[in-house]
Amino acid sequence: EADPRVLFVSYEDLKADLSGTVTKIAKHLELSLSDRQIQELVPRFTFQAMKDNKERFEPISVGWKEGFNFLRKGEVGDGKTLMTAEMQARYDAWLKTEFPDGIPEGVRP
Repeated sequence: EADPRVLFVSYEDLKADLSGTVTKIAKHLELSLSDRQIQELVPRFTFQAMKDNKERFEPISVGWKEGFNFLRKGEVGDGKTLMTAEMQARYDAWLKTEFPDGIPEGVRP
């Protein structure tokens, strides 16, 4: 059963409709934001804005491999280029184990 405290948001959702997704998040958090306020905030949430301010977004508690960029290309599906077929198969198997009744809406392998 879905936990009403949890809101699944995918990167695909953000890329497809950033304003709509921000509105959905604000409603989930019970924030009273006008459409104008949302539109004023949205430019701060773009991938380019994050990349331009990466020191504010890259976790500092993680030891990154040499040359690894936390904020890479900002393209949907690019993460799969980092996984081998074997890694993807293990991930898919893990998803099936963790979600035996089916993967929840909004969680995409």
